[in-house]
Amino acid sequence: MEFAKVFIIGLLLLVALYIVFGGFEYFGGYEGGPGYKFMPSSRNMSLGEPVITKPSGDFVGNREVEDFREISLNAKPFEVSYLTEEKPLVAIDNFEVKNGILDYKDYRKKFVLTDDELEKMSSPKLGGTVDDTNLYGRLEVQLNGEKVFSKYVEPKDSFEVFINKSLIKKDNEIVIAPESSGWRIWAPTVYIMKEVKLYSKFFGEVSQSFDFNVDEKESPVIFSRIILDIDDGNGTLIVKVNGETVFNDTPTSRQWIEFSGIVKQGKNTVDFYSGEGGDFKINNAQIIIFWKREASETLDYTLELTHSQCNSLPGQIKFKIDKVFGEPTSLLAKIKDPEGNVHSIVAQGVLQEGKTISMDLPKDYVGAGKNTVTFSVTGDGGYTISDFRLVL
Repeated sequence: MEFAKVFIIGLLLLVALYIVFGGFEYFGGYEGGPGYKFMPSSRNMSLGEPVITKPSGDFVGNREVEDFREISLNAKPFEVSYLTEEKPLVAIDNFEVKNGILDYKDYRKKFVLTDDELEKMSSPKLGGTVDDTNLYGRLEVQLNGEKVFSKYVEPKDSFEVFINKSLIKKDNEIVIAPESSGWRIWAPTVYIMKEVKLYSKFFGEVSQSFDFNVDEKESPVIFSRIILDIDDGNGTLIVKVNGETVFNDTPTSRQWIEFSGIVKQGKNTVDFYSGEGGDFKINNAQIIIFWKREASETLDYTLELTHSQCNSLPGQIKFKIDKVFGEPTSLLAKIKDPEGNVHSIVAQGVLQEGKTISMDLPKDYVGAGKNTVTFSVTGDGGYTISDFRLVL
């Protein structure tokens, strides 16, 4: 009785295992059939990728065409400017100075400049306004021990003089004191000043530089065009390519700049500057380069297939149409198998730029070994092709 119970329980367990694991194939398959439950779910994983040899070029066409490439120079908006800002180095308000035999009072002020300020400084000036004076002597100003101003200035009058830039250093001192009243021993020369300031123009230049590369297949570049989308700006914009000026004028909001003979193979540089007083915000800058493609009546790809890959056919040849030149009417693929047999396939549908094309590949069109796919074009023009592959 006990044996019967154990036998029934064991039988039930075997049935449960059969149901859970999909039948006896789990144990190696049915009679005469393979056990494949442990094989990958995609058959392509066991086949490997076909070996594809690509041509050096990517153009197939029956005449010479003009090709181009658009190159974005900036990832985000940028500014160029060369603005003049006038700001004081020293500003002194509401003070009195006097000079006589019995009474003397001057005004001294030290100030420090940075190297950057000294470099960008232009046309420094000394200016001021007299509130009141007895005019017994001249008003005098010294800068770093050098007299830079000495004149009679009437009450309520103002004065302004240029200062030699070479007199201004990193560490400076300005001294304001009137001329002595001389023989007028009863009173000194007095100047009550509303203000005195030493100020200068400062040039702030902001330029931008961008690099781009030209491949060997794009050389020689026969023509170039820069397109600028300018959000805001005023003044003169200067654009240089490889150090040569290609634009120096007031731009429009959508500015085209065309030139030739400057862009070369390898690294190239575009520089943006502003003329004095200019200020520009440029949202987008791109350069388009143009070159000639010689006629290439065929474009050859090779497919090296294994026996397993051939047995997995039919499949599909896929590729992308990058550009269309002229008015080609069709794209033909001739496939030569290892035995020398040739088969033809015509690409179906509209061959548009950016479109991925699929061409059905029958099993008997190729064989194990080296197969050659040769593209050719009818009509007047051609195509550039990329991302060629075989999908099994």
